[in-house]
Amino acid sequence: MDLDSTEKRLQLLEERLAALERREVDRPNAGGATLPPRRIVFHPPPPKDPIDWEALASVWFNRVGVLALVLGVSFFLKFAFEHRWLNETARVVMGLISGIALAAVGDGFCRKGLRAYGQTLLGGGLSVLYLSIYSAFGYYHLIGQGEAFAAMTLVTAGACAMSLRQDTQLIAVVGLLGGFLTPRLLSTGVINVHGLFGYLSILNSGLVALSFFKDWRALSLGALALTQLYVQGYVGTSAYQPESLFWMVYYIASYWLLFMAASVGYNFHSGKLSRNEDIALSVLNAAVFFWTVYRLLNPGYHAWLGALSLVVGGVYAALAGALGRREPPDRNLTLSHLGLAIVFLTLAIPIQLDVKWITIGWATEAAVLFAAGFKLDHRQFRFMAAGVLLITIIRALIVDSFLPSPHVLLFNERGLAYAFVFAAIVICVRGYRADRELHPQEKDFRSFFGVIGVFMGLWFLSFEGREFWQNLPIGTGYEGIKNHRIAQSFSLSAVWGLYGFSWFAYGAWQKRRPIRLLALTILAATVSKVFLVDLSFLEAVWRIVSFLGLGVLTLAVSYYYQNVRQSAP
Repeated sequence: MDLDSTEKRLQLLEERLAALERREVDRPNAGGATLPPRRIVFHPPPPKDPIDWEALASVWFNRVGVLALVLGVSFFLKFAFEHRWLNETARVVMGLISGIALAAVGDGFCRKGLRAYGQTLLGGGLSVLYLSIYSAFGYYHLIGQGEAFAAMTLVTAGACAMSLRQDTQLIAVVGLLGGFLTPRLLSTGVINVHGLFGYLSILNSGLVALSFFKDWRALSLGALALTQLYVQGYVGTSAYQPESLFWMVYYIASYWLLFMAASVGYNFHSGKLSRNEDIALSVLNAAVFFWTVYRLLNPGYHAWLGALSLVVGGVYAALAGALGRREPPDRNLTLSHLGLAIVFLTLAIPIQLDVKWITIGWATEAAVLFAAGFKLDHRQFRFMAAGVLLITIIRALIVDSFLPSPHVLLFNERGLAYAFVFAAIVICVRGYRADRELHPQEKDFRSFFGVIGVFMGLWFLSFEGREFWQNLPIGTGYEGIKNHRIAQSFSLSAVWGLYGFSWFAYGAWQKRRPIRLLALTILAATVSKVFLVDLSFLEAVWRIVSFLGLGVLTLAVSYYYQNVRQSAP
């Protein structure tokens, strides 16, 4: 923008401002006196406080210092192990004393008012305790699994208690990072399945327990991400041993249940509404659980995966029902779990059934959801049914339409799949037609699926009409190929014309203008094909039959509009 244009715009704004001020001067008040002009005053925004770099540095140097201290203790223990400076018991005892001392000093600073400094020290002490206990069990074998789990449970409980006592997420975050870093820092390259994943179970149990009392969503998301680093790092590498399959499925399922509880725990305990982090935790937890289990079981136990998907979907459906009965209801959290239930129930069909039964299963699911949605007046059911039905229609068009099979007119695998899809569409359209109190977002569903159903019928009958002639002997060689092409082209014209006229007759009978317009569209396509294709392609007899049939149909439509429609809407 040039200078002249800017000056003109500024002058125009000044003139408008002056006119507003004159209007205020001329405006009388209730007593008839002229009010004084009201000036427009612009207040500049208050200046921002300068950044206190020293205070910021003190906080971050404190955190970095504790992290460096934890790393230093870890590297010292590993170095001492490699050079045999101390025996195993002395190393563990030294780590335990260091962790307790750090935690005690940090708690003391918190009581004296230095909360940020003390909380960081406290978190570092908890991390050292985790490291020491894990070393005593996983590497030095000084204590058994029961004793190690009991000790780590105490430390986890202490971290939870300290977090609640100080009412800060920082202690929990530092404990989280230290706890998850412990196996990595002391790794010797040999994975102890029960030691590692049992340890993660206890660690996650403590962290998830916090989600019932504190609004710390990021903590659970971080725990899920760090847990999956270990899980995927094991099952996706050559370190994975098939003989540990059962235990890996057990641990993965336990993590799934733990984080499922974390996603709804705060809502159940406090009654407050969920946030986007809760929805994200629910979806990510479900996705990584099923994907990992599917990855492990698919080669040898594929027959069980469909049942697993049904069970998972049932769990989410039950949880959605429990959430929906709570007061106040949490719509987003309920819908997210209901959506997950529908997803897993839908996945079970292609996982368990053969290709030709997938569309039938999905169409049945959509029909049941629509029926339940209308019966129970449950809008969410109807929305999800619409999604399933749309996926079913897409699959029927691009997959089931081309199923290779011995062809019997209408009564074949394609016809069976389309019959179930049409039935689901009929339930959808009839239900929306009977429902007089539709949600604004659903007002177009009836027309949308109705139009798709009509054109799906045309698509299906077109395939059937063309393929009907393939198994009939109509000559051989070039003459046979030519006869087949003529028969198929004539079949398309006949199917389109009769199908369009049938819908037109139905629309006239029911006095439904949208149906008549849709039928006219099909008839117009038929007219275009007959004049543009059949006129030059078909031979004399076929051409005569095609045009005579088209003439009869179009004259019947014209008669309706000229004589009958006077009383129709």
